[in-house]
Amino acid sequence: MERLASEDSVNDELEKLHLACKDWGFFQIINHGVSCSLVERGFGQAFVVSGEQKLDWADIFFLVTLPHHIRKPHLFPNLPLPFRDTLEAYSRELKNTAIKTLYYIANALKMDTKDLMVLFEEGMQ
Repeated sequence: MERLASEDSVNDELEKLHLACKDWGFFQIINHGVSCSLVERGFGQAFVVSGEQKLDWADIFFLVTLPHHIRKPHLFPNLPLPFRDTLEAYSRELKNTAIKTLYYIANALKMDTKDLMVLFEEGMQ
């Protein structure tokens, strides 16, 4: 993401993004600007460290953070304060990253950015 924002590398990176979208259908975003400490405070992960590792099934806690109108706002204030604050900050940063990503995808595909941004207006996280 950082290289997409740099005037020195933007054209090369847009071409790479275009090829990833066209040929692979997915990509991984790195250097996106969301602080690692924010991600670590709010979310955990069962890491896979080897191919022989036994994987466990687990229960999950599923929470929609955006858009606000479907997050069940009457329940949100009941969440513990540190978690609620972390969730608010994380969802805000994730939304900003998603908008930047859509902007870059639109540029890579030589689309009008408005045509792609409209798809995220009520984006769900």
